[in-house]
Amino acid sequence: AECIVDEELGIFTEAHFHEALRREFSRARRYREFFTVLKGNVRGFEALALDRRKVAWKAAAQVLSRALRVSDLVCRHPSPGVLWMLCPQSGSDAVAIRQRIESALGAYAGGLDLELAAVVGPEGFETPEAMLARLQEGAA
Repeated sequence: AECIVDEELGIFTEAHFHEALRREFSRARRYREFFTVLKGNVRGFEALALDRRKVAWKAAAQVLSRALRVSDLVCRHPSPGVLWMLCPQSGSDAVAIRQRIESALGAYAGGLDLELAAVVGPEGFETPEAMLARLQEGAA
């Protein structure tokens, strides 16, 4: 069985993010609801010494995990110092979700820049694969 949690960081793996994205996409269509995908970049990550990177990434992941709801996911991104957040919602107010997370992050001294990667509604993208491709293009 494939591990869905990155033991080192205590967050979900990128593979689990892809699976969760497909599941949320189906749920959004079925129940005619929305979900939001945010991308978080640990500020100054590339400038950190290698031994400090893991500490900074883990701290950001832990703060995010506490800031989010039980239904939200924090997942590893393939790029160093970057995290995905998948946030189901009952309406289309992605700005409120971003503000709630930014507010909760206010006490985090390390700095995390949030980017709204996508808001997906019932019509959304044609397929979860197309959405993943768009998200990967934006991550480059």
